[in-house]
Amino acid sequence: LTPRQVGFGPLWSPDGASFAVVQHASEGVDLLVYGAETRFPRNLTRGSGLAVLDAAWSPGGDRIAFSANGAIHVVDVRTRSISLVADTPLDDRSPAWTPDGSAILFMAVEDLFEQSSMPDIP
Repeated sequence: LTPRQVGFGPLWSPDGASFAVVQHASEGVDLLVYGAETRFPRNLTRGSGLAVLDAAWSPGGDRIAFSANGAIHVVDVRTRSISLVADTPLDDRSPAWTPDGSAILFMAVEDLFEQSSMPDIP
């Protein structure tokens, strides 16, 4: 459904009208949303300096949580406004929304090559 580019983690929006892909773009690893009918891409993280790792649509389809640069962020799909929502001393990954969209569950992974002991999580 997309041009031949390196990408991973395709995710359908809750309404099925679009899908998100973490894609290697010319500026870095970005989060793109494609219209299912038009297949026209919108880069939601271009110019942010964030290297996107993985993502999850909110149940309402208006936001996408994603991990980048060791933290969890949320982007508003309409405005492309990005907010930092979690940044523990660990490597924060794999966001997942609660069914009602009120909270985000994520993994905080210790990098064994950089951390000698488990730091406190706020």
